[in-house]
Amino acid sequence: MSDNWEKDANGNFTVDPLVGISTLIFAETSIGLRLEHLSEGDSFDNPSGFVQLIMTPFQAQELAEVLLRAVDKILKIEPTSKPS
Repeated sequence: MSDNWEKDANGNFTVDPLVGISTLIFAETSIGLRLEHLSEGDSFDNPSGFVQLIMTPFQAQELAEVLLRAVDKILKIEPTSKPS
């Protein structure tokens, strides 16, 4: 899965710190997600980088589940069970 990630000349992953998250519901059918991140030379008060995405509710649910699984691995807690 990590083969698709961008890397620098030394083979290190190129990533930027996340500093802001916001959502917006579009026409009660899709979800907008804005992720603000720091780029080189930015301050926490004035981030210049961002990406704005739109997704279906099912994609948002999948994203939430993927993130929760990663949190569970890092915190070494039992995976969250899905509601019946």
